Amino acid sequence: MTTKRFLGVATAVTVGIAGWLIMGVDQQQPEEPSARTPSVAETEPASASGETPAVIVETTDPGPRANDATQADEAFAPSLQGTEVDGRLNVDADGNLEVSREVRDYFDYFLATVGQRSLEEVVAHIEQQARKNLPDKAAGQAVDLLHDYVDYRKAEQDHMQQGLTAQQQKNHVDTLEQTFETLVDMRRRYLGQKNAKALFGTEEDYGRYALNRMEVTRNPDLTESERRERLARIEAEAPPEITEVRKRTTGHVAREQRVEAMREEGATDAEIKAFRAQHVGEEEAQRMAKIDAANERWQQQYQEYAKERATIGNAEGLSQEDREASIQRLRQRYFEGPGLARAEVRDRARRQDPDG
Repeated sequence: MTTKRFLGVATAVTVGIAGWLIMGVDQQQPEEPSARTPSVAETEPASASGETPAVIVETTDPGPRANDATQADEAFAPSLQGTEVDGRLNVDADGNLEVSREVRDYFDYFLATVGQRSLEEVVAHIEQQARKNLPDKAAGQAVDLLHDYVDYRKAEQDHMQQGLTAQQQKNHVDTLEQTFETLVDMRRRYLGQKNAKALFGTEEDYGRYALNRMEVTRNPDLTESERRERLARIEAEAPPEITEVRKRTTGHVAREQRVEAMREEGATDAEIKAFRAQHVGEEEAQRMAKIDAANERWQQQYQEYAKERATIGNAEGLSQEDREASIQRLRQRYFEGPGLARAEVRDRARRQDPDG
């Protein structure tokens, strides 16, 4: 396996269930999946247009970092210039590493530079930072966890690159659930129960909640009254973090709808960033601008891929089976991980609605 796109788009990392294969939510959300998913992300598998909307949720800063620099090592990778280190490595009162989502964000921040630097160089850099900024015991724990995490990410990527069968594409919700549970089990095999829960717990809670909603909303055997009753029960039993996500989602959607309107009116990137900063702060506005840039790069990459796909589609003398196999190989050459899943979704939507 090459390391060029170890975690998808090099500027950031899609975490969790990798794009459209996790956390379905209501389809009115406008934004496409980001190269880096924020602390809690939710995506609908596919909208009518074949895109994969996402919701970005602001999180509360848990406090100052312990023993790690906030400024990026600008010499390490070009994409880190002008950024601050995401996540943190904290130590508890007993001198142990505090395993949390913050550790995962810290690892992902540097792993996102694979392609600019080799995977081996990135891992060595994280190890160096851990040993430099943490006590010996916590540093050793961080290094061990890093290697387990990288092994998990490799296994996750290999799994996510497997194409969907026709039956899996047809039984969409079942496929989502199977993939979700496969990755949940995979995390525990590579990371252990405690660490997997610490790194992915909130995300997995949301995944189960969203899958439950999808099963209810797409069940044709339920009456409207039964559907409302079951959805209300799911909402009532949802963890507090999910309830908070739902509240914030409404505000996010409204803001991003306004952003789209501003773009149509000719607003510049700087004007859009200023608008977001008024509502979510300068740091979050900067992060969302990076997401926009990553999405634009993916769109450009997809357009280049689509031109070559059209050449294959128009080639004479190919059987349908050979044509599909060639397109799949082409797709895998252009994309990996979440970007590959996203391209598959768009291609599938195109086949269903060629004029759409």
